[in-house]
Amino acid sequence: VKGTAVPEHLLFFDGTDFTEAHPMIPEIIAAANKAYAGEHEVVHSTLPQYAAALKPLLAKLPIDRVRGEMKDGPIGAIHTDVCSLHAEIKRANGQAENALFRVAEPFAAAAWLRGADYPARRVAKATKLLFHSQAHDSLHGVGPAPMVADIQSRLLQARVIADAVTETSLHALAAQIDTASVRDGKVFVTVFNPAAFARTEVVEALVEVPREIPVDQLTLQDDQGREVPSHVLAVEETKAGLYHPRSRNMPFYVTRFRVVFEAADVPALGYKTFVARWTERSLYPYPHEDWDQLRVPYESVATGPRSAENEQIKLTIADDGTLEIYHKETGRTFRGLNSFLDNGEGGNLYFHRPPSFDRTISSAGLPAEISRTLSSPLMGRFEVRTVLRVPAQYEKSAQRRSAAEVELPIVSTITVRRGTARVDIETTVDNRAKDHFLRACFPTGIAAERTVAGGVFDVNTYPTAVSRDGQYRGQDLPRRQQHLFMDLSDAKGGLAILNDTLRDYEILDAAQGVIAHSLLRGSPLRIPVDNRLWMEYPGDESAQSLGLHTIRYSLLPHAGDWTGAELPRHAVANAAPMRVAQIGPQKGTLPTTRSFLTLGGRNLVLSAVKKAQDRDSLIVRFFNPTDRTVEAELAFGEPLAEAYSVSLNEDHRQPLKIDGGKIRVPAGPRKIISIECVPARTAK
Repeated sequence: VKGTAVPEHLLFFDGTDFTEAHPMIPEIIAAANKAYAGEHEVVHSTLPQYAAALKPLLAKLPIDRVRGEMKDGPIGAIHTDVCSLHAEIKRANGQAENALFRVAEPFAAAAWLRGADYPARRVAKATKLLFHSQAHDSLHGVGPAPMVADIQSRLLQARVIADAVTETSLHALAAQIDTASVRDGKVFVTVFNPAAFARTEVVEALVEVPREIPVDQLTLQDDQGREVPSHVLAVEETKAGLYHPRSRNMPFYVTRFRVVFEAADVPALGYKTFVARWTERSLYPYPHEDWDQLRVPYESVATGPRSAENEQIKLTIADDGTLEIYHKETGRTFRGLNSFLDNGEGGNLYFHRPPSFDRTISSAGLPAEISRTLSSPLMGRFEVRTVLRVPAQYEKSAQRRSAAEVELPIVSTITVRRGTARVDIETTVDNRAKDHFLRACFPTGIAAERTVAGGVFDVNTYPTAVSRDGQYRGQDLPRRQQHLFMDLSDAKGGLAILNDTLRDYEILDAAQGVIAHSLLRGSPLRIPVDNRLWMEYPGDESAQSLGLHTIRYSLLPHAGDWTGAELPRHAVANAAPMRVAQIGPQKGTLPTTRSFLTLGGRNLVLSAVKKAQDRDSLIVRFFNPTDRTVEAELAFGEPLAEAYSVSLNEDHRQPLKIDGGKIRVPAGPRKIISIECVPARTAK
């Protein structure tokens, strides 16, 4: 009772996070009440009952109030360093979440609005597999190798099911697009956008033309007949599978063109259809294989063997493989980006601790092998190969990294596209070392007091300098958590790092603004059953994350702060790429371009579009991560009969007005808004 704020109500839990309820709890409660009769009463309660009893008493006490995530220190008590452990599980989890919630559910909802069956059972199965992988010890891989393999299998199944839902939904939508009115149209390419805002991006597609057509030059037009910027990267004669509903797939002989093109103004949660046009080459007196591709001069985005430039940035790759980006709008240059830093790991699964006698290995200044792998007027791509020699493992008795070394090959693919300041990076690491912590580093030169990072229904702000005062919490942990993006900026602008699965970053040098993104961390498998008893697993190296790891992230220099740059929108676009499908001439009930749902309102973030759990209606959920009220406007492509404000549990709160297919609601600061929409076709 001593030291408790509210001694009138003491909370005791039944068991721990990995034990079952004690079968003799009723007898124990009865014995306790007998022993403390007249002094204390022990009741078998619930957390809601406990909270209800506690709140009125707390309101009368002069206690401090702490707001925010409350994921600060002390280091030994807050285990957020597990976010860098088992990088392969974190990536699989992020990929499954993105595939299910950002792509599959929105497209399934759009197809359902157009009369398709909603795949409720498949969505539920994928969701359960995902949730069954997210208990804290499961998601962080705190267990032996068989458990880790099982978690990875669940996450893979969730992603496979989500991808199947997406494919089925896009088939249902594509089959309804009317292309018959397009003059002389034979091959069409439809770009589907899962985000709640319109997008213009350079995309890659495979366009297949029947082999008997001798195509000389292939181009693309939009549905208004305007030619769009495009470039053919490769051509091959091959076979496509022709689906047969009652037999095996049949071969369809095609000429396959690998094309990049600019998909401009693809509508929010919708699609835009382009038509392939071509000129036929003359086969008389005989075909010239060397002349199959029409040679058209062009100015490449890749301006040199190590450089690229578009309307917004200039990129140069240094001898050590690091990137220099000049941002034209702000006039700021970032240098030394994407170097790799490797430290020893003397901690455990739960927190990182550098060895007392550490050896820090950096790729900065080391020679790298650099090559240009793609050159086109719409896209430039480079490959940077680096090999770090790092200690093979940690020697615990000596508190140092071993003298024996292994090679750590790292390959980064760098892509610059037309029309965007975003630089896409895909880094593959062949992890051959144990007991180490590998990070990608980005020195920004920005001396800011705070960073921001995407959070759960929020954008969080963190100090760049670690607190040492110990007030309330003990020494801060230096690493912060993120969802989809983090940013460091000043009054002039900043550098955002977008990603689809990374969860962990650190500011290594606040004065120089050096960002370090955790790529992988390896540790021996030791699990505390009690602080006095740690379980050992000799020979189990699953927590070392050995083998190949491929990580996607992007660099986005920008003007202004995160709100002015609308970083949540860029982060969502990065995590949910547009999809491309080829269709043919057909009659249908949908136009060649269509939006099913648009969310208007600066920096509002769509988090869910799905069919209601037990009603024939649509649930749309979004949130406002800013400190200001934003007027939200939902515009629907299908007629609505009714709309309601609902809770997260989908309980009705109040009816909403529908005006010309649009719903307008205020979204307060840091608020989650859920709306139920009843389509006219399902209204009773």
